[in-house]
Amino acid sequence: MWAIWTSRNKALHGSSIQDGKNTATFAKDYVDKVRVHSAKPHQHATKSPAPFSAAVHSSNVPDLPAATYCRIVQDPTAATSSSFAPNDHVSWHPPPHSGVKINVDAAVNSVSKQLEIGAIVRNHHGQVLAALSMPAQGDFRSDEMEAKALFHSLNWALQHQIRITHIETDALRVFQALTSSSRDLSCFSDLISDVRCLLSFFPKAFISHVKKKR
Repeated sequence: MWAIWTSRNKALHGSSIQDGKNTATFAKDYVDKVRVHSAKPHQHATKSPAPFSAAVHSSNVPDLPAATYCRIVQDPTAATSSSFAPNDHVSWHPPPHSGVKINVDAAVNSVSKQLEIGAIVRNHHGQVLAALSMPAQGDFRSDEMEAKALFHSLNWALQHQIRITHIETDALRVFQALTSSSRDLSCFSDLISDVRCLLSFFPKAFISHVKKKR
């Protein structure tokens, strides 16, 4: 069901339409990999658990745009905190111990006039665990851009099995729409509904709003 839902949303939000047989093949391969992984004996039980389970390499994820840059750090402890420390001029606060925070943003490329989506995942030390940069098709308003960026970023994190615990956005209207208990009636309500559906895969995730630095 998840593979079908993902394929549907990719088509809905501007990506190429995937053949049903390819979706079925991907789902079967994914389930087989999970079963093989579950059958293996757990090694190094005395070690602390990794911030997220072993990431699927980007080449195994279907229909990512060709220009997508995807970086997964398998061993975040190999990188020093200073190497990946957040910019001193940007207001960023680390998640609690063992937490994993994702920051998402969207902007229009001034040259290509194309929407660019970016996401960065960091642990409580400020070490980068994963990063994403990808284009998106379509002409959107500011709020729609940010909601679309959040949708694609969470979908990417889900496919790579990244256990997000904290989500930070500078889009106030998107934040309010996602955290409101009332029904969303905005012009991008369908997109908000899709984001909420994705959030159900991250039941422990906490969403916060941060003001954008000017």
